[in-house]
Amino acid sequence: MTRTLRPLRLKNISTLTHEGAQAYDYSQKHPLIHLTFTMGSALFTDGHYHRQEQEVHRFAQALLAAYKAEPLFPWQYGAWVRDPFEGKGNRIQGTLTPAILDGLLDETSHTQRYVELCLKHRVDDVLSFYRHYETLGLGGPSRSARYGMANALTHFDEYQLMKYAAAKSDLRLCDVIYILKEELQALGDKAQLVLDVGRYLHAPGRKREALSKPLPLTTARKTLFRQTKSAVYRADFFQQVKAARPTWEQLIGQFGISMKDLKGDERTHALSHNAMLWQVMLSIPRLLPDLALLRNIGNIYEADISREIIETSIKRRSFRKLWPHQIYAAYQHAPQARPGLELLFQTITNKLPEGRHLGIGDASGSMTVRVGGIKSKISAMDVAFCLVGLMSESSGLGASFSDNSWFGYTQKKYLHIAKRSASQSALAFSFDRRIRFGMGGTQVFGAVIELIVWLKTHPEVQPPDCLWFFSDMQFHPAEGATDAIPPELHARARQYGLGQNAPPLELALRLYREQFGRVDVVLWNLAAYAPVPVPADIEGVLLVSGFDANTLDLVKRWRDGKLDEQPLEQGQEVILEHIRSY
Repeated sequence: MTRTLRPLRLKNISTLTHEGAQAYDYSQKHPLIHLTFTMGSALFTDGHYHRQEQEVHRFAQALLAAYKAEPLFPWQYGAWVRDPFEGKGNRIQGTLTPAILDGLLDETSHTQRYVELCLKHRVDDVLSFYRHYETLGLGGPSRSARYGMANALTHFDEYQLMKYAAAKSDLRLCDVIYILKEELQALGDKAQLVLDVGRYLHAPGRKREALSKPLPLTTARKTLFRQTKSAVYRADFFQQVKAARPTWEQLIGQFGISMKDLKGDERTHALSHNAMLWQVMLSIPRLLPDLALLRNIGNIYEADISREIIETSIKRRSFRKLWPHQIYAAYQHAPQARPGLELLFQTITNKLPEGRHLGIGDASGSMTVRVGGIKSKISAMDVAFCLVGLMSESSGLGASFSDNSWFGYTQKKYLHIAKRSASQSALAFSFDRRIRFGMGGTQVFGAVIELIVWLKTHPEVQPPDCLWFFSDMQFHPAEGATDAIPPELHARARQYGLGQNAPPLELALRLYREQFGRVDVVLWNLAAYAPVPVPADIEGVLLVSGFDANTLDLVKRWRDGKLDEQPLEQGQEVILEHIRSY
């Protein structure tokens, strides 16, 4: 007997999600959007559906496809994706992109410039860049790339260079400086500090005294670190620290008191001692960077420091380099610091575009992949709910969607939607179990249908004018979500291809817009899987990715410029043109 096939739409549909729903492959016809949307969230960890090696390979393919379409674009992408101020602040992509392009392509006239642009933000980016060549079998940096590395090192002062002098790695900063010695010497005076630091770090201890003369911070640090912990109580301690500008890790290691196993008077003394140290660090600009403040905010609040001092320090910072979920993580693990973290999160909610936004988070199993370092406990799902909470600042609403199996086990719902209470902040709402309830899943079609019904039965709620989907875009087919669909919507859905496995989100948005009129849609990709859930000619949809708050600025430009009224392919230019500005 001939095998019967399940229905599909093969024309104009070129791929499937990992859950079997039809979707669109942008890699051939839209390689620039494929790079920025599909690969924009790549952090090169083992994902739910692939290994790190597969993701690196697919990323390299995406870069080469973009290069073939527009040779300068992938270089500009690397500079943008690394830029923590106007771009994505993605350190791994920012170092990997120029290494892959330099290693796999012929040397170009702009290699030097873009290697420098990608590596000028942190000293250890230069080390990571060089290490990629060995890890990925790319040979060594080209001549132009070496000059780009050398130029990048000249952007750093003594503090930044010495901060990474003792990095725990087979590849040390002094090794890289030695490798680039010829290029650095060719740069003349502007590379003198880098060469001085290299000579100092390469020298044995007995010769370092003479070589430290051009390095005033290093000399001052030697004086500072000869002192004992009691130096914290000296009147000139603040000035000594200011002159030496040690890293916060060095300062805590030398002068801090460990709280481990301390009780009673010993604990009280240690808290008071550490409070004096934290106040010094909070008072000296750049001594305690934004992320370091965030990581230590629980200890800072625990110490005997007035909230006014802490909140003043928070208010005078921009925190432009932070990703929203980093604040979320601190909120989760340092409850004593929540007042300051609420204040910090407000700097991000202030960036929201105008309008009434509803965030819908994907809580499926594939969203449990880690998005931080080896020790990180933050997952893509956490990022999704952090952003759902962020959107609630404008509408007071948040939601998530569940899968087919969970529908059968619990309340017969795909959508979990809740109103934020008057006492809740946007950050606190991110942890609200009403929107985090259940096993979760990617039945986006059923969730949007239930959103239609929910809005119809809650006329007091003004429908949002912008829907945000925070997901890895691995949606389930719509056909499995017809358990409780209203008959009239079911009939319309069948007219639009429900029985032929039509792309589920595209189908759901068509029904939603029939009921409520036009609505802007932002698809925020939190993984690096290939399928795109909507076609390039759909109107009023923007594709974004990554973990940064700067994306909010691009969405604002998209809406303010009326690009949301154009087909996706044209509206996406707001992102592509921003990248081309690099």
